[in-house]
Amino acid sequence: EDVYRYQFTKENGYYATNHSGEMIYCYGNLDKSNKQFAYDESDYELSRKMVSYWANFAKTGNPNGEGLPTWEKMSDYNSPLLELGKEIRPIEEKANRAYKILDEWKLREEAKENR
Repeated sequence: EDVYRYQFTKENGYYATNHSGEMIYCYGNLDKSNKQFAYDESDYELSRKMVSYWANFAKTGNPNGEGLPTWEKMSDYNSPLLELGKEIRPIEEKANRAYKILDEWKLREEAKENR
């Protein structure tokens, strides 16, 4: 299956980026927040694009679509991930080497179990 990786980096002066902090953006719920003062037009624009990415992926298995920056699927351990922040752009995944080591270890362990 295709894998599309991202890193959410949008900070707005009130909320910092945190685990699951992107959910209010990708589900289009900024206007339902009791902290609306924290969002400006750049937040709403990012949210609109994220909603499109998530909807496209749900419909087709590919998040890309008209008017959206290209989101590359992971093809190997050197593949970039998509930064979702002030800009939407491909960036280097600094943990790629660690992922490769973990995957190799997992394969060795599975091979041991199947002997």
